[in-house]
Amino acid sequence: MNGINSSGAHEINALGERFMGKYDPMWENGVRNNQIQDTFQEQSEGSGSPFYMDMRHVDPAIIKELQYELMPGDKATFNDGADCAGTDFQTKLIEVEIGELIYGGAIAVNDNFESTLPNLFSDSVFLYCSGALCGGYEAGRQAAMKASGMSDAGALDENQIRTAKDEIFSPLNNDRDDAIDYQEIEQATRNVMNYYMGFRRSMAGMERALEKIRFLKTQTPRLSAKSLRELMRCHESGDILNVRDLAIQATMERKESGRRVYRVREFPNLNPEMAKPLLLKKGPDGATFHWGKESLIANA
Repeated sequence: MNGINSSGAHEINALGERFMGKYDPMWENGVRNNQIQDTFQEQSEGSGSPFYMDMRHVDPAIIKELQYELMPGDKATFNDGADCAGTDFQTKLIEVEIGELIYGGAIAVNDNFESTLPNLFSDSVFLYCSGALCGGYEAGRQAAMKASGMSDAGALDENQIRTAKDEIFSPLNNDRDDAIDYQEIEQATRNVMNYYMGFRRSMAGMERALEKIRFLKTQTPRLSAKSLRELMRCHESGDILNVRDLAIQATMERKESGRRVYRVREFPNLNPEMAKPLLLKKGPDGATFHWGKESLIANA
């Protein structure tokens, strides 16, 4: 959408109206969050879907560069799909939609990619492939440099290793009568998040979502796997639940709307005091919250 917007495209609702000017003086080139929120608003009011991007008025040279050079750079198979669907930016309206919300975060690290837990390095500050490749290389290099200065690897607790192994492979040996597979947990998680944590939220709804996600976490011992791939997905399901738990807590702590793609009913406006990262740290009674990286380091 970034390249399409900046090329001069207009977003059109199901009534044939170019509507973004009602919400943002920069129209389609306004704040990215606004385009998502305002498309959702039009949909809520019955003016869509469908929604389209109209590029028929744009200079043909710009369109050619966009469709045949820039778009394949982000998605190498883009034009294969465009050929199958008959997509042509220059002559046709391109239907677009709002996708699923993505929940995630990053591990706080210093300039050497080392976390507040000594000797744990992470490149998770990058959300996308190109950054992750560079960050992963540097995190690995920094970890190797630190490991090279260690005199020994440390003693290993065989009992602890055995316990960890049994826990990791337990879904493969799960013969419980009430066993479930990872799809059931993931679908239940998706239902909770879509219903309570969508583009419009309330504090009461988020409290309910947190309650349901934490109930689902108690069900993970029932997970059963029939292959190593399913075993991996079982553990991923547990990770998904943990991320959702933290995401809900973080949203409830960030009492404002407009900095992200959602709006909170009780806090409809931006809060300038929250124009900084919110960091979560594991405490004895759950997550603790710290505004800005400096405050987390000070409490490390």
